[in-house]
Amino acid sequence: MADAQTKPRNALEVRKKVLADPNTAKIAEKLGVPLEEYVEGVVHFAMNPDQLPEYVVASDADIKEKFGLDPAPNDQQIIKIFEENLKVATITDTTDFQEAARPQVALNAAGAATTAEDPTLKEELKKKLAGKNTDKA
Repeated sequence: MADAQTKPRNALEVRKKVLADPNTAKIAEKLGVPLEEYVEGVVHFAMNPDQLPEYVVASDADIKEKFGLDPAPNDQQIIKIFEENLKVATITDTTDFQEAARPQVALNAAGAATTAEDPTLKEELKKKLAGKNTDKA
């Protein structure tokens, strides 16, 4: 049972908090209920936590149209929903980072970088550096 301490102080405070929430309008729209009617319902149940909501019977077509779910999903639909929810729940755990296929620099036993010299590239570099040195002279 709800204690007097957990009960909100007044309906106006609850109403302000509900309207300040950016998701309130989205929820009301998704449920197909006018915003004011939705807010009044939330305030009513916040002020009367011991009262149970009424159950509304909806057709299978309405459930599929409003929420995109089959009333009795098959195994594949259940697995798909589970995998989507799992992906969303763990999205902060995944990144696009991939380990390098091979080290960019080869290391020797001491941990120092070693280089494999390419004679063609070394000769080209010498020519370019020699050309720069003669330009400055």
